[in-house]
Amino acid sequence: MIKNIIKSSLFLFALMLGVSSCNNSDDRVFDKKAIEREREQQEELKNLLLSSDEGWKLVYITDKAEFGGFTFLMKFSDDNTVEMVSDFDDDGYVKQTSEYEIQLRATTSLVFSTENKIHALSDPFNSPTTNNKGYRGEFQFRYYGYTDNEIIFRGTRDVEKEIRFVKATKEDWNTFDQRKQFVEVMNDVEKPYFRLLEVTEGGNTALYDVTFSGTTRLMTSSETIEGEDTFGVAYTENGLLIEPGIQLGDGTVAENFTYNASADEFVFSSGSNQVTLKYATEPANWTDESYKQLLTAPSDISIFVPVDGNVGQAMMYSSLLSIRAREEVENLGVNNLGEIRFTFTNNNSNVIRYTYKGSQYNFNFKTADGGTHLIITPTGWTSNNVPQEIKDFNDLLFEGGKLYVRREKTRIGYTNEVWTYIAPLTNMSIPSWMF
Repeated sequence: MIKNIIKSSLFLFALMLGVSSCNNSDDRVFDKKAIEREREQQEELKNLLLSSDEGWKLVYITDKAEFGGFTFLMKFSDDNTVEMVSDFDDDGYVKQTSEYEIQLRATTSLVFSTENKIHALSDPFNSPTTNNKGYRGEFQFRYYGYTDNEIIFRGTRDVEKEIRFVKATKEDWNTFDQRKQFVEVMNDVEKPYFRLLEVTEGGNTALYDVTFSGTTRLMTSSETIEGEDTFGVAYTENGLLIEPGIQLGDGTVAENFTYNASADEFVFSSGSNQVTLKYATEPANWTDESYKQLLTAPSDISIFVPVDGNVGQAMMYSSLLSIRAREEVENLGVNNLGEIRFTFTNNNSNVIRYTYKGSQYNFNFKTADGGTHLIITPTGWTSNNVPQEIKDFNDLLFEGGKLYVRREKTRIGYTNEVWTYIAPLTNMSIPSWMF
């Protein structure tokens, strides 16, 4: 009996070894095939990257809800180096060479392994807001396939985001610098604050007020246009690309806009239909009546603080602060300007107070209802020895005697409402927390 048990046990042990051996053998075969498939896919991706003589173009919109597009040209070499330019900033137009790798990261991935232009979008120090996430960009892209003239990737953090490299041309490289002039046109601090999008279809014209942030490259309309109110902007060699495009009645989509220098506007045309983006000294359809509260409230206070200990640089680098206003604050010295405090009262003893280099300077003004905005009548400084730089800043804010007021949907750092004061003629817009 005991012998039979031992024999049975030995048989079962041998059987288990055999099964284990078979499983291990199958694993080795499977692993070998997986490795071969991975190696083939890595070779396929590298061959694709090298297949375009002029490299690849990427218009990178990292998050369409927050940012427009940044364009990159990339030329890959067999020695795992890549030459790159971008229109992220002025330095981007100078070619830079770095290294890239084809790695296995869940799937075959292109990794820009040493610093180049594309890292600017993931650098937290480039954050246009205070979230310290940069422009939400990535420098590792998971390979998912190709077409005749595209390589298709997906993001590593945003796994559903599709990213397409399109074959570049010699003309792309030769004309890349032309984008600079359109960046300057769209961010010219000497031009009016307001912009209009004029849509003409079938002989009828509709005007939409739009605002544009140069730091985020996002354009926002006060009303929906064919179901959209937020558009990403990317620069091209001839003007602008907006995404999503505006669907017109004839089936065309207004995406690529050409700059008309004589009229200082960007134009898309299709037959008799036309969409034009232009500057304006006044809005066409201003509907925000928040300014009326400032005419009647017992006391409304709102404060702009460029650098706040709890919120970091929230206000200073908010897209609500116009480039002109940001430049002026930087000229004063971010750490020199403690705050700009607006106090509105219904007895018309309104005050704007500047805290600058530890001292406070008060400027009084009266307000009246301008129908869509505040009419400003200065009554003068009530402080002595006001620095000239503060006087100059104040003149820019009140030039023309008009202030538009916009109650923002977003919050900055705190739960307080944010209101933005806009001087249309001087391109000054200053967000502030309401109290």
